[in-house]
Amino acid sequence: CMPEPTYTYTYLEYIQDIEIITTKLKDIQHLHLVAIYRGSLPTTTHLSNLLNCDFSIIKIQTRDGNDDEASFIHNDIKPESNVVVIEDIYDSGKTIRLIKQIMKPYKSVKYLCLYGNKNDDGVEYLREQLGRWIIFPHEITLKELSRHDKHIPEYWKPENN
Repeated sequence: CMPEPTYTYTYLEYIQDIEIITTKLKDIQHLHLVAIYRGSLPTTTHLSNLLNCDFSIIKIQTRDGNDDEASFIHNDIKPESNVVVIEDIYDSGKTIRLIKQIMKPYKSVKYLCLYGNKNDDGVEYLREQLGRWIIFPHEITLKELSRHDKHIPEYWKPENN
């Protein structure tokens, strides 16, 4: 069995994507984000701070966990909310389909992922996932990151400290 190819998503790529997403969402009235614990929690928190909006949290983990249903850890969605579910990766669609089950009561729900594949689930994504295991900036140490991200200032690099 061949190991999955990996891709290190650099902080520069991430911050560029955050800029794209904030531009896309900034004019939505009653914006309410939904994070998926744990994958999209860092990204959703970042977006919530930049967009000055509330967010709720759904727990589900299908890749290496045993959960097969979604549940709210925290739900602040109001009837007037325009909900955007933020996910880190859309791969097989299993996670999104489980999330859609508990999002049925809400009238305005969109799905946005950093990485994804062409799909019939209505999920918009910024970058192609292409079957790769994506390593996010918040998942690795500075030493590991400095091997992949050429945009890290010299004074941040571990060998200079």
